[in-house]
Amino acid sequence: MSSELQAAIIGALVGAVVGGFLGIVGAILGGVVEALTEDWRAERRERRRKREQDIKTALEWAEKGRKDSLRNTILTRAYLIEIDLAGADLTAADLQGATLWHANLQEAKLLYANLKEANLDGSNLKDANLVGTKLHGADLSNADLRGADLVNAHLKGTKLWQAKLQGANLEGANLQAANLNEANLRDVKNLEKANLDRANLEGALLPEGFKMPTEEEE
Repeated sequence: MSSELQAAIIGALVGAVVGGFLGIVGAILGGVVEALTEDWRAERRERRRKREQDIKTALEWAEKGRKDSLRNTILTRAYLIEIDLAGADLTAADLQGATLWHANLQEAKLLYANLKEANLDGSNLKDANLVGTKLHGADLSNADLRGADLVNAHLKGTKLWQAKLQGANLEGANLQAANLNEANLRDVKNLEKANLDRANLEGALLPEGFKMPTEEEE
């Protein structure tokens, strides 16, 4: 047998082995990807189902005055205009992108809730607990935040135009690039009465005439 023929046979055998191995690996990987895709689809279906149920629960809570917990509910992009959720426990709820125009959230518990890009224009958040709440890019224009607890809240890029902040606790809050221009219906004294200790105001738009209170003034 010539050396050329031997080389050809060996090459064919190696090709068959390698090809078979790659085929097996491809089949395994294909099965894994298909299983992961199906799990992902199942998770999405379950999240949609839970979101629909949670929105229904929130609406029933407001309508019937139910006092069961709304913790960890999924209310993303929900339309909750003028809803009455005063005193509701919405701890760690996901309200990203939700529309809450003129909603009543007075004394509501929204600790560590996700309100990114939510529209809370004109909402009542007086004395609400918003500790650690994510409010990046949210619209809180005309909102009543008097006495609200916003310790370590994330308010980067949040609109607070004409928001009432008298007595609000913003200690350690991130207000980078937030819009507080004409806050508190142009009464800068109200904003000066808010607790802004350790708050990050880098790049924030502040009302004309506002100045951080000194320790003596506090």
